Amino acid sequence: MESLNQLLIQEKQLIDALQACFLSLPEANSLLSINGIGILSGATILAEIGDPTRFRHAGQLVKLAGIQPTPNKSGRKQRSATPMSHQGRPRLRSALYFTCLRLIQVDQRFSTLYQRLQHRNKNPLTKMQAVGVLMNKLLHILWALIKKQTQYQPLYVRTLET
Repeated sequence: MESLNQLLIQEKQLIDALQACFLSLPEANSLLSINGIGILSGATILAEIGDPTRFRHAGQLVKLAGIQPTPNKSGRKQRSATPMSHQGRPRLRSALYFTCLRLIQVDQRFSTLYQRLQHRNKNPLTKMQAVGVLMNKLLHILWALIKKQTQYQPLYVRTLET
């Protein structure tokens, strides 16, 4: 029983040290300014991205995550859906996916965009395709916040036109 208590104390100390390390990074404040991104998801995203100054534009982050759409062709056949490439980092994709699901619940702009993408008249998207668009949008927002070292201001976020 005493051994278990010691392990729990060590685990708590390790978690506190990791949180302190993440919060000491200059990018942490920008990531945490988005309502719906917590310390764990922010730390995972930032750990998978690495040094954000090595990216010149947000498209490079999208490619790193492997969420860019790629045509699915084989010979003369081409499917109508254009899936994600899945050639990037799977842990980054996973963290973005679950973060977007949370943002759909807590952020009105993400929720509205998600609904609009599914119910538009021309080319409505499936639920998974709409989440893919939101993952792409989230990476663009994160890149801009990190590059400008600023806080998230939802009123300045451009929305997609339908």
